Amino acid sequence: MREQLLQLSRLGSGADGEPRRTPKIVAYVARRFGRLQRLADRYVLPPLRRVARPIAASPAFHRCLEQLEWAQRLLRGRVAIILVLLLGTTITGVGYFLTQRVYSQQAQGTFERPASHYTAAVSSAIDRYLDVFNSIASFMAASNQIDRWEFYSLAENSLPRFPAIQTLSWVPRVLSEERTTYERTAEIDGLFGFNITQRTEDGGFDRASPRPEYFPVFFVEPFEGNEDILGYDLGSDPESRRILRTARDTGQMIATQQVNLLPGTADSAAILTVIPIYGGDVAPKTVQERRVTLLGFTLGVVRIGDLIEASLDELATTFGLDIYLYDNDTKGGETLIYYHPSPLNREGSGPQSMERILSGLHSTTSYDVAGRQWSIVISPTPGHFGDAINPVPWTVAAVGFLFMTWLLQYIVSWSNRTRVIEETVARRTVELRESNDALATEIAERARAEEERLALERELSQTQKMESLGTLAGGIAHEINTPVQYVGENLKFLQESFTDLDKLLEQYRALVIQLKGEGVHTETIDGLLAQEEATDTEFLRNEIPESVSQSLEGIQRITEIVRAVKEFSYPDEMKEKSRSRVDLNHAIATTITVSRNQYKYVADLETDFAPDLPEVPCYPGQFNQVMLNLIVNAAHAIEDANKDEQGKITIATRQVDGWAEVRISDTGTGIPEDVCAKIFDPFFTTKEPGRGTGQGLSISHTIITKKHGGTIAVESEPGVGTTFIIRLPLTETPVTECAA
Repeated sequence: MREQLLQLSRLGSGADGEPRRTPKIVAYVARRFGRLQRLADRYVLPPLRRVARPIAASPAFHRCLEQLEWAQRLLRGRVAIILVLLLGTTITGVGYFLTQRVYSQQAQGTFERPASHYTAAVSSAIDRYLDVFNSIASFMAASNQIDRWEFYSLAENSLPRFPAIQTLSWVPRVLSEERTTYERTAEIDGLFGFNITQRTEDGGFDRASPRPEYFPVFFVEPFEGNEDILGYDLGSDPESRRILRTARDTGQMIATQQVNLLPGTADSAAILTVIPIYGGDVAPKTVQERRVTLLGFTLGVVRIGDLIEASLDELATTFGLDIYLYDNDTKGGETLIYYHPSPLNREGSGPQSMERILSGLHSTTSYDVAGRQWSIVISPTPGHFGDAINPVPWTVAAVGFLFMTWLLQYIVSWSNRTRVIEETVARRTVELRESNDALATEIAERARAEEERLALERELSQTQKMESLGTLAGGIAHEINTPVQYVGENLKFLQESFTDLDKLLEQYRALVIQLKGEGVHTETIDGLLAQEEATDTEFLRNEIPESVSQSLEGIQRITEIVRAVKEFSYPDEMKEKSRSRVDLNHAIATTITVSRNQYKYVADLETDFAPDLPEVPCYPGQFNQVMLNLIVNAAHAIEDANKDEQGKITIATRQVDGWAEVRISDTGTGIPEDVCAKIFDPFFTTKEPGRGTGQGLSISHTIITKKHGGTIAVESEPGVGTTFIIRLPLTETPVTECAA
């Protein structure tokens, strides 16, 4: 790279040897790079070579070297171009963004001062109107009773000073029994024919239907133009009723969304405020108290456009700013309530979209209006406050681009000379890489085939080991069975003989007692009786039969275990060349007997066999092997759970839709979800070394699915237990024969 930079610097020499104006930065970089290279050759490279020797012999390192050489060839002749492009682009970009930032900060400062005046004017006007409504509501709450003329006087003092108020209304709470009284009172006030009304389907008004309570418009100012809404029951409309109940329960002023709460007030630029009025000397504190002491509501409708325009008229100066008022609590997101274009808006364009406003110069202020969140957004009118294009940043970018182009012309001719050679080398490199990829693919395929062969050999070895174990167990069972038979026969002989001797001894004892009573050979008889007492004949007569019975019971137990071992090791079909119909309940009971020593110290085993389960076509020996694996695994899981109480293993059989189903459940540790997907994989195990090879469940899966055409599944919950579910077809179906 240093030589390339030096060549770049020499491009500044003319044919006569006189130096041209060479870029000093290129020569400076070349000198610094040469010094760094000398320092690296002296202090860095020797220790790196000593450390890298063991790594250099690995194939991966050689592949990395090949990639580095390819990258070096690719960059050869282009380093100077890339360096100039990076430096030129960086300097140009930094210059552009710095000048643009300075200009933007100036525009932001110029914009924020008038924007703050606009925001303060609008927010102050909103506060004044809300204060008016609160003052009227306070007056209504403080008065024991207010008539129509007092309300008229109160409104007459407020409406001229606040022209944006469209209507002020008093809506009392009228119970059903008070309806007639209110209607008569209104007639006394001069409203002849006054009725509490509700909306009809055609948009007119009709007498309100009977209800427990009403909320009619009783007072309204200005009176002219609003005569139709007098008597209108707000409780007859579901949306109006919901708003009134919300204000009643909260006890706060509520500003509504632009809804037609009052007929004739459906103005898109108007809002309606609702303030609850309560009776009593003490303000209610709970919702229940508010519902009981509610007297009514004061309602005020404000035209937002008039409010904002009046507030802006108070400003002495007109700025080139547009005002947007949004209601953030409107369903569906922000909704534009009002748009005030600047008088300086020469184009006369309408409101812009929220995305466009937020992408440029703007000021946003959140404002709480009686529980609703509004946003006052100030945006400059097009052509004002820096909205026009500033030529300074673009001039800086153009100068940087011209300088970079002038610098690149020195190195373009040099890079073109090596382009053809680099393209040839790159093409050959691609061909070599493709050959290496093909070779790597072939090696991977061979490795995969070798791994599959080794796995098959291990599975076959495991199967042969199980066959050898079965042969050994069968031989042991045969050897044990012979002595057990004659021990059992001898114990039966002793039992029968002792019965006869006991009868004889009973007759001897009766004879001795009789002779003693008759006084015959008294000394001899006394000796016999003393010997009988010393021998404790009565105890022996009771215990010897019991001991013989217990011995016979133990011999019977040994015989059952031996029979189970023989059945487990040598099923009826010795070679198992074809499936035979088997009683699964009996086969499972045999396996339980053989495996009792594996679970008896950690768990109790319960069975729930279906008595009507038909015989199932299967390979008895291989099915016994599967059941043994699952019982041993269940015992290990319960032991690993380290619970204070004895665990439980449950084995149940059922007939389900043409299948024989076996469920083996335990109360062990359970299996995590990520492990359940891998438990049937060969050699996968979570047990410590010496407790399993990871082949049991894999072989069991092969036996059930491939040898018997059935299914085996697992349901588990960590910390609760696991259930294995085996299903075998009740009818013999073709299956894939493979080594189990």
